[in-house]
Amino acid sequence: MAYAVDPAAFSNYWQIVLDEICTAAMGVPLYGVFVVLFLVAIHLLYHRRAPGRLALLILTVAMAMLATAQFSLRIVTVSLALRMLELAVKDGWSIPPPSLSSVERLYNVLAFTEDAVLVANTVVTDGLLIYRCYLVWGRPRKRFLVVPVLLMLGTLGSSLRTIYVASLQLSSATGYVTSYDEDYATDGLYRIDPRIVFAINLFTNFVVMGLTAGRIWWITRAQGAVLGPEFAPRYNAAIAILLESGAIYCCGLVFQVVGLSVQNSYEIQTPVYLSHGTISQLVNVVPTLIVVRVGLGHTVPTTANTTTPGTRLRVNIPRPLRFASAGELECVVSETDMPLEDVGRK
Repeated sequence: MAYAVDPAAFSNYWQIVLDEICTAAMGVPLYGVFVVLFLVAIHLLYHRRAPGRLALLILTVAMAMLATAQFSLRIVTVSLALRMLELAVKDGWSIPPPSLSSVERLYNVLAFTEDAVLVANTVVTDGLLIYRCYLVWGRPRKRFLVVPVLLMLGTLGSSLRTIYVASLQLSSATGYVTSYDEDYATDGLYRIDPRIVFAINLFTNFVVMGLTAGRIWWITRAQGAVLGPEFAPRYNAAIAILLESGAIYCCGLVFQVVGLSVQNSYEIQTPVYLSHGTISQLVNVVPTLIVVRVGLGHTVPTTANTTTPGTRLRVNIPRPLRFASAGELECVVSETDMPLEDVGRK
């Protein structure tokens, strides 16, 4: 059967298919990685007691639900993009159509929903990272968390503004704008540059990562004179876990910002959709990876130096998977005195 295809229609829907496939090519494999990490993390959190374990469990499960929602929406949008291309070939739609078809309208709604879920996912992940930072700093020093919380609210506010403008586009004749290089004014409303949203999120993660790792480093340095240098490698390993995992997430955000800039400057869409698919699941992979690495004991075992008999030191013994409070990290005085020579046998 011969079809009369409008070249403009075919080009438009073919580009949508390519964009969806690029996003899915990055997001779907990362979702598979997240599922494995999530199952291990839940097992570790459930079977080992640690401060804030319940909150970490709730936030991790929330991330899993949002990650699964993104994965499901991605599969559906890819299917709808292929269906729209098929209809464009068969019916020869013109661009823009006088009225949106049911398939295209459904695609627009799901694309909008997927962006909204990503915003919620980002807020939950930032909340988990900030809560972990709170556990390290402790309640008396919670004022240091004011800046990360304000930055998280800034990310949320700018994202909601972008979603609000997109919802107006969705209800208009132009439909939902899935391309990030559109004009930033819609019906007289300023549309926030998406790069600003991701840049704020990037800065938020830099600050939280620096506060958490910096606090552990300072405690290790301060306690070195009491515990000796043999305890430092364990906490240095914890710092390495935080920095390495945080760097992965920050690289994903930089990739997203660069992709948006390339699209705006050179009208190349592939990088932005590849980066979008990456960050949509990387936001879940990184914090879960930290839980798994700490829980599996990817730290350096500690040993105690030999001392003269009778030397006594009050310490808390480090254990695997400890999302410890600031007091525990500082080796606060325990309930009973423990001879230092007994430390190595615990």
